[in-house]
Amino acid sequence: MNNPHTLRNGALTLSKFAKTLGAITCITVSMNVQAAVVTVSNLWSNDGSSYVVPNDLNTYDVYQNIQSGSGIGTVAGNAGEELILLGAHETSLHSSDSAVNGCGSPGEPACNDVLRVNLTNLNPNAQTDGVSLLLTASQSVTWDLVYDVNAGIDLRSIFIFGSSFNGQSLKINGTDVVIADSIQAEASPLNIAVSPNRICAFAHPVPESGCSTDDLLGYGGFPFSFLSLETALEVTNFNGSEYVDQFDVVISSSVTAVPVPAALVLFSSALAGLIGVRIKK
Repeated sequence: MNNPHTLRNGALTLSKFAKTLGAITCITVSMNVQAAVVTVSNLWSNDGSSYVVPNDLNTYDVYQNIQSGSGIGTVAGNAGEELILLGAHETSLHSSDSAVNGCGSPGEPACNDVLRVNLTNLNPNAQTDGVSLLLTASQSVTWDLVYDVNAGIDLRSIFIFGSSFNGQSLKINGTDVVIADSIQAEASPLNIAVSPNRICAFAHPVPESGCSTDDLLGYGGFPFSFLSLETALEVTNFNGSEYVDQFDVVISSSVTAVPVPAALVLFSSALAGLIGVRIKK
């Protein structure tokens, strides 16, 4: 005959185990991670690899999706907001390097200072968390930002830094918002800030070609960051190269499903069986 105390204790043990196993299962399948993935491309590199510019025979590095190291913060430290740095010295066909890239010469392509930024949301939940951009270039360029305003991208701020006294310009979906460092049109609800400080960044962690990544982000002994004069946010994703024609920024989220190990399943079955055996005594 079954002992009622044994039945009760067995039922409680089984109930506790089921709750524990259920909690473990919930934790392992509900870790949502959102992150920006950026591709840097120009005339000579479309996959983020280093490249050689034919007329000067120099090899240039690509700094892509750097999310840790000197001057790089965390999304958690930004209260859930990503700050994505997109940096360049200039475009492949910028007029300042016409002698190198051949632009503007008879039979050669025209010089071009337009740097395209494609911002895309692949978040299956539609709405992203907060996203801000830090745009920085050594030469004067026109940043051509294109994104679907109805795609659920929570774009909050754009911070613009440049070392050229000719200034930086910004178009958003074809509309001139900033021309030569002068804000021309309100981009509500976006916060747009243009720094008066002539500084740029496109290489990490060591600055290159006159840009001062360490000064902009505040490391290497520099007493403060120029970025901190515009925002309390820290860069969470660093991208750049000497020559850049396009940044493709994809915001995505994924469910990291960690399956319950087979051993745990077997253990749970065995434990349930033992509890059952105990109940039958």
